[in-house]
Formats: sequence, C-alpha cells, structure tokens
Amino acid sequence: MSTSDSPRMLIICGDSGGANALVQVIRQLNSDNKGKVLIFAYREAIEIMSKANFSFSVLDEKITDSGIQDLLQKCKPEIIITGTSVNYVDLEKNFIYSARKLKIPCLAVLDFWANYSQRFSDDAGQLKYVPDKIAIMDELAYSEMIAEGFNPDILIITGQPVFDTLVGCKLNFNNETRQKIRNDYHIHTNELFIVFVSQELVKFFGEDESNPQFIGYTEHSVLNNLITVLEQISQDCKKQLVLIIRPHPCEKPDKYKMFKSNFIRIIVSNHDDPRDIVMGADLVIGMNTELLVEACYLGCIVVSLQPGLRVKDFVPTNNNGYSIPIYSKEKILDTLKMTLMDPDIRSEMKKKVDRFKHDGHATNKVVNLIYQMIETRKLL
Repeated sequence: MSTSDSPRMLIICGDSGGANALVQVIRQLNSDNKGKVLIFAYREAIEIMSKANFSFSVLDEKITDSGIQDLLQKCKPEIIITGTSVNYVDLEKNFIYSARKLKIPCLAVLDFWANYSQRFSDDAGQLKYVPDKIAIMDELAYSEMIAEGFNPDILIITGQPVFDTLVGCKLNFNNETRQKIRNDYHIHTNELFIVFVSQELVKFFGEDESNPQFIGYTEHSVLNNLITVLEQISQDCKKQLVLIIRPHPCEKPDKYKMFKSNFIRIIVSNHDDPRDIVMGADLVIGMNTELLVEACYLGCIVVSLQPGLRVKDFVPTNNNGYSIPIYSKEKILDTLKMTLMDPDIRSEMKKKVDRFKHDGHATNKVVNLIYQMIETRKLL
C-alpha cells in the first residue's frame, strides 16, 4: 500500500484513564503499519503520550468546533478514535460532534464502569455526543449502558486494552522487585505496607450534601478515616505500619502534605510504577479508581473504602467478590484489621483474586474494529 493510499487514523484523548486505554491500541496500530496514526492530546494525556514515546500534537483546550472541523479537514482522517473524559473540557465530545458533521466514522474506547451517560451527553443530560461505535469492557458495561439509553447496536464488547499488559506485569514482578520497592521507601521486614491509591473527587462531586453531585465521601474524609483506623490497628496489634499515599495522575502530591501521624509512617509519593507499588504492598486501599480493578488482576488484596456512599458502586470487583467494599465508617476498623492481620482471610482473598483473569486480547479486538470501520466506510 502506498503512503497516499494509507488511511489516516486520528486519536484524541484527555483524561488519564482514556489515554491509558489507547496506549496499547496505538502501539499495535503503529506496529501493523497499515496507516498513519495522528495523535492529539490534552491534559493528563499529554504526559501519558510522552512517556509512551509517541509523536503527538498538544490540543489547545479552548479550541472551537470550527477549529476542530478545520483540523479534521486538514488531516483528512478515515476514522476518529477517542478516549472518554469527564473533566468539564471533554474535547472528545467536540470531535465526535464534528466527525458526525463531516461524516467521518468515530469510535470511542471506554475505560471504566462509571459515568457512561456523562461521557457522551450535553449539559441537559441528552446523549448528544454518541459516536458510531463504542468499545466497552464487558457484559456488565453493556447491560448498564443499555439501561441508560444507549443503542445496543453500537456497543461492542472488546475488553479494556490497558488490562492486556497485566499478565506480563504480574509475571515479571518477583521477590527482588518487591524488595526493591520496600527498600526505596525504607520499609523494614517487620513493617506492614499499605498503599492508598487516591483520586480527585472534591473537584467533581463537591465536599458535602450542599452539592447535588456529592457521592457521600471525599478523598480527604476517606484518608482521615483510614489514618485514624490504621493508627488504632498499629497500637492494638503492636505492629509498625507504613502508609503510602499514591496521588492520581491529575493530582499534585502537595495536596496530601497535611496528612500526618504520630503512630504510623505516612509517605506521599507518585514515584515508581503504580503496578509495582500495588504488587509490593501488603494491602491496597482506594475508593473507586480503575487501579483497584488492575490491582485485583495483579493478585493484590484490595479494599474499596467508600463510607457513606450515596450512589451506585461503580467498582465491578466489589460486586463479584474480588475486592472488599466498605460502605460505613463503623466497619472500617474490623475489616482492615481482618485483611491486614488474619492469615486465613488473606490466604482466601489471594486464592480468589488468582482466579480473576483477563483474556489479554482486548487490544486486538479494538484494532480489528478500527480496521472494520475503515473498510465499511470504503464500501459506502
């Protein structure tokens, strides 16, 4: 195929979840060399694309619809592939809208089991920005999206591409890597290592009931509850505990500098690979971030701490027993003491997550869907 005949595939992403879901897809598209891949990134996706060593263009967050249409007419893509974002800029929506106007096929790749409608709707909640096809994770997402009004014909179950790399991560992680992680943070043999994988909630859902979007807790309230309980466990069990707070990619570590303790050691760090960090920990704790699902696939003991939750629980592993949800402050102490200190419970959880598998073919399925959509367009 000559260069002039090669299809152009334009990729746009902003949030870290959507960008990470596309990294493996981009790698395979580049490897296949069946067309030219044009990447446009904004916000957290800029750093992710840089780390992946991709050539890409940075998008101005204030780009207008007419500016997007000019860009598309200049690039002349055969297909547009988007991540999905919930960041109140949501440029992916504008690209989907412009693609429809210019009759360019558009595929969105979903990365998590939450905010389905919000990723594709306008301010009034109407599904105005739905692409031609949406690549989704599994049957759960399929049924939930249909319940929210999505046309089942556009929902294609492919799996989550970012999970394809987890098998290799797990196989490559050994005792030497674990010890290096512990040495990096000066964690001694007799100390228990807990990692809290945080995320930015206040910005999107507010701090209390005065915000109608409030989900019942914030990253601050959860951390305060967690530290109080870990302090009590440390004193009750005469055990030294180390808590590493792992900020979300869109958060600055300074946000957590106010969290201190006289009884446990607290470290705020965004260094090292997050997957190595969770595999090196004795217990992984978070709220509803996608990294909790990854941690289950990686064989970790995982707790989803969501005290006072007022909405549906988005974490699929909480519903199928691969992670342990906590929905009330009163149950935090007993549950964490059990998952940290009871060897039988820990062994049972380890055996359970070892049965949690991913087929490893999501990237292939998404890439094949892209090629199918390009071929379908040629036949029209």
